[in-house]
Amino acid sequence: MKICCFAGHVRIPNKEELKIKLKKEITNLIEKNCINCMFLVSLYVTTFYSGGKGAFDWLCAHTVDELRKDYPFIKSYWVLSYMPEEFLIVIKDKISQNDTH
Repeated sequence: MKICCFAGHVRIPNKEELKIKLKKEITNLIEKNCINCMFLVSLYVTTFYSGGKGAFDWLCAHTVDELRKDYPFIKSYWVLSYMPEEFLIVIKDKISQNDTH
């Protein structure tokens, strides 16, 4: 199993042009085989991680999600690079409740 991670900018120019290139590159990663090896070795990527914070991260995640129709064995995960405020509030409330008991 090979893994590919995406992390990029909040804003991306030429989004549609980038999406076409991205789809081609991700497809190449999924289908890649080592044809020059002594034995046919599969080098394909099956797992993709995305930061989910910027426009590039979301574009990558959506592209992988679209490709899952043709490659149902691939997996896509969102990796938090920070703790969202909503979770921090819940955690603080739980800690406060435990301190008062």
